[in-house]
Amino acid sequence: MKTTFTLLLSCLASACFAQDMFKPGYVVHAPSDTIKCLINDKNWNQNPTTLEVKKDANAAITTLGLMDIVAFGIDGGDAYVTHTVDADMTSMDYHVLKNDPKPKIEQRTVMLRYLVRGAANLFHYKDEVNKDHFYISKGVEVPQELQYQMVVRAEDGTNQFAYRELYKGMLAVYFDDCDEAKNQSKNIGFNAKALSKVVQTYNACVSDEAADFVATEKRFRLGWGAVLSGGYTSYEFKKNPTPAHLLQSDFNGLSYGGGLFLNMAIPRGHGKVSVQNELLYKPYSMSSYYESYFSEERYQKYDMQLDLKYISLQNMVRYKFVNTKFSPFIGVGISNSLLVSSNSRKILRERLFSPETVTEKDLVESLSKSEQALLVGAGATYGKLGAELRFERGNGFSKRKPIATRTSTLFLLSYSFN
Repeated sequence: MKTTFTLLLSCLASACFAQDMFKPGYVVHAPSDTIKCLINDKNWNQNPTTLEVKKDANAAITTLGLMDIVAFGIDGGDAYVTHTVDADMTSMDYHVLKNDPKPKIEQRTVMLRYLVRGAANLFHYKDEVNKDHFYISKGVEVPQELQYQMVVRAEDGTNQFAYRELYKGMLAVYFDDCDEAKNQSKNIGFNAKALSKVVQTYNACVSDEAADFVATEKRFRLGWGAVLSGGYTSYEFKKNPTPAHLLQSDFNGLSYGGGLFLNMAIPRGHGKVSVQNELLYKPYSMSSYYESYFSEERYQKYDMQLDLKYISLQNMVRYKFVNTKFSPFIGVGISNSLLVSSNSRKILRERLFSPETVTEKDLVESLSKSEQALLVGAGATYGKLGAELRFERGNGFSKRKPIATRTSTLFLLSYSFN
């Protein structure tokens, strides 16, 4: 089963390719040089540094760089403009700042994404460490970054951190000719939605015309449904001091489960990256037999039954290769399972130069109430249906060492309700 899983995963990984989604748009090469073309819309999470375009559906692809583009836009989608701006690259991580608190300002040439275009323009730039930068401008002036910083100060012998919300004062200056927008900026949050709203308020205040462009910010796309699983599970006990009747026994067999899933697709990147959350009922039931036989007068015979029932919360990061009706994917994640029921027993028939005795005990002492596992999977969706081959490796059920590690190779079927 492991070989089959590895082969399937390798095949899907080798099939990973960038899905071309060429859409109508425009590219500005110079102030008076605008061309209509098809643009490969990658729904960028981080601002692009190159752009793939072609004249028509049958034409060859041309790759443009930052120096080739003044601006570009996709019909019904994103719009960008190239600017050389100052970017505050100071970390927002306390552990980094306490060792290196000096501000870091870099001049960069980047494609800024329009959030609002009008009398006042609002732009967004996400850098290589996923820090969000927002810029504002009026007319043809160079965009200025709205400053929001974390600072570390030494107080009473300890390091304390605080946030400097300089962007509020900057907005008040920009909105000096509109009291409504100026007042809103006093208590505004540092996020795309809030900043877009106040800039639109300002544009409506100073101009009778609607904003030339307002970006539509995408949200998490949710999907939910039911999932069933079935496959092969085995427990492997580690070496000494594990008792021989456990160490030399085979606990394996078919397993099954089922429950509900909630899938949250990340807004940008066409939703190819998502978080798959599953709440599953997972019972394991298997038996084994061990015998230590010396003679008719001296032997030990164990009949063992492993019976565990879990409620499991599984979280996986999933990547879809393409956004089509048939969409292959791979995923990796973890699970945390809570033991809700156990009837794991062993019956020992023993004789030591005396009449046979029969005793019944718990299979292992001190059961753990939880189990953690690593998950790797590969599969595909077709419309509302989904299928996945998944490998799980868990840390077993015993509190004490030795611990029995669990390995499961499962086939999952799912159905989405939306």
